Amino acid sequence: MDNTREIDIRQLHEAKENSSNRRERETIERAMYNIEKQSHNPAIAHAREQLIEAHRNHAVEDTHRIEEQIRDLERR
Repeated sequence: MDNTREIDIRQLHEAKENSSNRRERETIERAMYNIEKQSHNPAIAHAREQLIEAHRNHAVEDTHRIEEQIRDLERR
């Protein structure tokens, strides 16, 4: 795992610990899993960075949009 992904995982772990909402924690866990699973595609890596930022800002609509974008990119 490269440094960027390690940093992403660490940031998501911190966000998960600070979350008081079970559903939000599950979403963060899913994002962590996806980051660990793969990210050789720069577009996916960029989308994951946006996802982390959306979680930090509690931007629920952006989070859902970005997650869908990541799923679409992974299907390709």
